[in-house]
Amino acid sequence: MALYRHVRDKDHLLDLMAGRLLDELDVGTEKESTWQEELRRLGMSFLALVAAHPAAPFLLSRPFESPGSRRVSVALVGILDRAGFDPRDAVHLLQVMTGMLLGPAVHRATYAAAAARQGSSGPSEPPRTAAAGGELDWRVDQLTAWATGPDSDRLVVELWVAGVQGLAASQRRTGGRA
Repeated sequence: MALYRHVRDKDHLLDLMAGRLLDELDVGTEKESTWQEELRRLGMSFLALVAAHPAAPFLLSRPFESPGSRRVSVALVGILDRAGFDPRDAVHLLQVMTGMLLGPAVHRATYAAAAARQGSSGPSEPPRTAAAGGELDWRVDQLTAWATGPDSDRLVVELWVAGVQGLAASQRRTGGRA
């Protein structure tokens, strides 16, 4: 109960924890950087953060307000402005883009938990699927190894950047909104 002398309630405590995590993100810009490079750096920083703190995706997926979340939002909106989006579209994209990074982060955390459970009960016979050129192994431990590794992070961030880049190009071609 002594904790509640410093925080209003559980939600306030979770908000403070989430804000503290976001304070660790690299949202700095470099004069010579393109918006794509800045978006990549922010995405990789986020994925490194959630890899270092396995519960972070669940904590960050709740709606909350903090100086850290505002700092990240301002940085992302600035990047989207440089990509050519108007402020209203940038705010909407901010919501979608946040979810696009949180999804793989939650996926990583749940696969890691599944692998830990499987490790304690021993491996089971993996299902196999016929694929072009052979069979694919769908064992949780092997999927987890890939899903939690740097190749997965790079793929997520490249898809994230390519999606924004494609949307920006489409917007320029049509002269419309995102």
